[in-house]
Amino acid sequence: MTDTIEKYTAEEILEIFKEQHRLCSPLDPEADPWTDITAEMTIREWRWANDLLSWKDLSNFLIKNSELTLY
Repeated sequence: MTDTIEKYTAEEILEIFKEQHRLCSPLDPEADPWTDITAEMTIREWRWANDLLSWKDLSNFLIKNSELTLY
């Protein structure tokens, strides 16, 4: 078996973010389910619409609760 690496386009990654927002925002009372995720959004706007943790808080959570290793 060979290892393969899939490369995604910017459009595919944006669609992944849109789908994540569509599925998760109705379950999060702090998120804005009516926000339209676009390529023109700033990271700050995207984080606000999704009620995301800061990268540091999120990385600490993931490290404590998974086998994730950051190099």
